[in-house]
Order: sequence, then structure tokens, then C-alpha cells
Amino acid sequence: MIEIRHVVTGDVERFLEAARRVGVSRRRTGATSWTLYQDAADGSVYVEMFVVPTWGEHLRMRAFTDGPSAIRHLLLAEG
Repeated sequence: MIEIRHVVTGDVERFLEAARRVGVSRRRTGATSWTLYQDAADGSVYVEMFVVPTWGEHLRMRAFTDGPSAIRHLLLAEG
């Protein structure tokens, strides 16, 4: 299981839309599940969690993305 924390200080709706697209991409490229949670203690923190079958699969996925910056990249592409 991979967990990535995102601190959202800008437009939350844009972040959530970009995160949904990242979730679709993660599942398309090998994740068996993907979820995004908002931290109950700090509403500006979102936790992305996804499962990949093997560590090698995770490393392969990282070769196609910039890790946590993938969401920022999608937001910048829209702006």
C-alpha cells in the first residue's frame, strides 16, 4: 500500500478534480485500488492511498509520474 499526503492550500475543487484524474490513471497503470481521504484533524490535508501488486509495480508506476507532484502537474496544465 502506498500513502501520499497532500496539503491543499489553494482551490480545493481543482485539487479534487485533478486527484480524481490521478486516481483513474493510477488504476489504469496497475493500482488495484485507489482512495482519497480528507484528514479529519486537518481539513487541508488529503491522503491518497493506493495498492499495487508488487514493489516492482510501484517502481514502474513512479517512472511515469512525479510521485506527489503529479497532481500539481495536472493543475498547472489547466491553468
